[in-house]
Amino acid sequence: MKDAIKQERIRAVRRFLDGEKAEAICTSIGRSSSWLYKWVSRYDTTDAFWCENRPTVLFNAANRTPFEIEEIVKMVRLNL
Repeated sequence: MKDAIKQERIRAVRRFLDGEKAEAICTSIGRSSSWLYKWVSRYDTTDAFWCENRPTVLFNAANRTPFEIEEIVKMVRLNL
């Protein structure tokens, strides 16, 4: 299943780069234009994994409260 999805992305981007209109590509594969443009923007000839999913959550946010502090706050709130 995952390979089929990656192949769909690769084919759609190739069609776009070959000059086919985005509207025609999206209509034929049943996807939105934002989906197509997302994969076109990620296309990178030097990166073999450009068509892979990326996490949508930023794991190491600079302004995130450390896990230990979150747990302390939870414990204090439970005792109130």
